[in-house]
Amino acid sequence: MPKQLPLFEDPKNVHAISPDRLRRLCDWYHWTPAAEVVLVSDVQIMKDALPAFEGAPPKLLDTVHMIADLSTREALDALQAAIPERQPAWLEDCLSPADGVTEIWFRYPHLVEREHARRQLRRPRKFEYFQTLADARNSARPPTESDIKILASRLDRECAARLRGQGANVLEFLQDDAWSFVIWHGECVKQDLHWDNGTVRRIDYRPVGVDIVVYQPTCCELRISARAEWQKRLYREAFGQLLLGDEQAFPGTSKFTVDPILKDRRAAVNCVDLPGIEYIDLTAVEYLYPGPGGLTGGLKGPGLATDPRFQIPPLARLIRVRFDIKLRGHKKARRVEIRPFNIATYDRDADSVWIDRWLELRGFVLVRNRHDDESKPFLAVA
Repeated sequence: MPKQLPLFEDPKNVHAISPDRLRRLCDWYHWTPAAEVVLVSDVQIMKDALPAFEGAPPKLLDTVHMIADLSTREALDALQAAIPERQPAWLEDCLSPADGVTEIWFRYPHLVEREHARRQLRRPRKFEYFQTLADARNSARPPTESDIKILASRLDRECAARLRGQGANVLEFLQDDAWSFVIWHGECVKQDLHWDNGTVRRIDYRPVGVDIVVYQPTCCELRISARAEWQKRLYREAFGQLLLGDEQAFPGTSKFTVDPILKDRRAAVNCVDLPGIEYIDLTAVEYLYPGPGGLTGGLKGPGLATDPRFQIPPLARLIRVRFDIKLRGHKKARRVEIRPFNIATYDRDADSVWIDRWLELRGFVLVRNRHDDESKPFLAVA
């Protein structure tokens, strides 16, 4: 019986790709595993996406992980719509989503890579918002392929200088209302232990980092989802130069405030003038007590906006508020979380413009006058 080899940290990935196509992937990268590739129910699961086989090419592992991430009917449908052929004979109707994606990858790897990157844009993320002080709606220009290469080279040098490895990659998705960029890069090398037939072995590997940068031309705003402060600063400067020719185009000024909750929380959740919203429910607040220690407290539960017991301790500062917002035509309410002064977390799609509008109308969005020293709430009349 072939030797059982560990594959991935998630059991569903073990069963995603059929053995024959997994062998074809190994052949594609001119690599032969030490033992026969098999799929077994009791396969040893490895932690943190460690290599499937000793000595496997990193690009092979990246490809298998990418295919496993796209092993859904929705992703396969999107890829079928993207390929130039219609109902090709090589894409059999009996294939599983994973095997279908694998067959498409053999012929159109760049389409699979772009779809994988595009789906990163849909995942809920924490964004920080940065606006230009001047109106740049008529001065921003979509980047060219040459611009993207220059940008990737700059990000690559910065990542290498900070011990993140080389090979940063940027994929762009340009639409009228949003110019989105998915940035793939390495993280600092990590070490882990794995079990190999009674022997504990150490594996050094470099995790993958994925950052998202979105520019909205209509409001001259840059959205950044990244972990490190140096990355956020780098993206502000690099994309300021890329889009507007000015590294200082996106200063780190404030975007959001939670003051409407303190002033009149009933009015803050009012949505009668927003036909795309069925209801808004304040479900949680978190506050920070004054003084050292970082002690926090909070309130949770539905209907906080009308709860007479709602009370914030004197001198405490709101640091997080959460809402459930039910959009018309959607089965479930979606969660919206605001953390002053630059973070708002919620799913963004075509209908999220109603959430954007509500945030503006109720004064949660700060606007900054280029001649003022402080940001002021954006108050609009419906």
